[in-house]
Amino acid sequence: MKKIEVKLHRSLVAPLLDYLRELSVRAGTGGFPPQIKDTQSLDPEMAEIWEDELRNLGGDDRKQFFSLFGGQFIESGSIHLDEEQASAVLRSMAWFRLQIREKDLSEVPDEILEQGDLTLKGMSETEQKGYSAFVFLAALQEIVLEHLEPR
Repeated sequence: MKKIEVKLHRSLVAPLLDYLRELSVRAGTGGFPPQIKDTQSLDPEMAEIWEDELRNLGGDDRKQFFSLFGGQFIESGSIHLDEEQASAVLRSMAWFRLQIREKDLSEVPDEILEQGDLTLKGMSETEQKGYSAFVFLAALQEIVLEHLEPR
């Protein structure tokens, strides 16, 4: 089984984790972000089933994500995960990015956000934290996916 180790700067990651914890609390239990729900013609019954599943999985996925930043991270600055954890962690990062997009970066066009062409200057503190967390999560997702793909 593949194991992934990522070395991070604790002093840079700590405020992002605080922001993500706060975002998790603000967002509640999960479900579809409004922009997905509003733009899709989802069968109401099916949407309810999917949202229930997202709520149940989402909380567990976020716990799995935050568990990466426990004692070992505090001591060494490294996070460690294996293939079994990777799916939950990837889902949680995708959930966080959707929530950030919806709640704190809704004014930023998708193409600019995905290209990473933003400057923090002129942004509110919440937008700065959101954008920094968005970029951090995107980079971390890429690292995890890169290590999971067969070479």
